Amino acid sequence: MSRIKVVALRKSIGKAQFYNLYNLGVGAGTSINELVSTLSRVTSRDLEFSYLPGRIIDVPVNVLDISKSNKDLGWESKSL
Repeated sequence: MSRIKVVALRKSIGKAQFYNLYNLGVGAGTSINELVSTLSRVTSRDLEFSYLPGRIIDVPVNVLDISKSNKDLGWESKSL
């Protein structure tokens, strides 16, 4: 179990509302190519993927707000 999951679970124990949703990350955007490269490195596997044409509903950039996990969990983001 990753460190953030353990931290989130410990913070939730004993509370009336046992679940919560958190965005986890480093507070900066990551391209699909960077994500594939990181996953490949972390898993020590060559990942197969293919590019498809963009769709009108695809967002060009999506950076999630991680302030809630920082505040509620005391989480300090670190790059891999």
